[in-house]
Amino acid sequence: RALLREISHLVDQRGAELLLVISPPIVDFDKPAEGYEFFVETARLDGYQVVNLMEVFASAEGDNIESLYRPQDPAHLSPRGNRLLAQAVNEALFP
Repeated sequence: RALLREISHLVDQRGAELLLVISPPIVDFDKPAEGYEFFVETARLDGYQVVNLMEVFASAEGDNIESLYRPQDPAHLSPRGNRLLAQAVNEALFP
């Protein structure tokens, strides 16, 4: 929490708004990393705006998770995954 407060303070000093974008690797969809959900919920409870790609991708109609990541590179998003990410960030910044 202290690190997030410091980041938020630095962002505020520059007249910007903090948006946390959490992009998990594909393996986290089967079993999220320890502390993942706690971090997301704590950030939200502390008032930070969060885009959680696990939620964004879970609600994407007609897509399976594998199609949202690059084949043979499960740490990076596919073009479709990047479009969904961009749309979610845009919606968060310009509701």
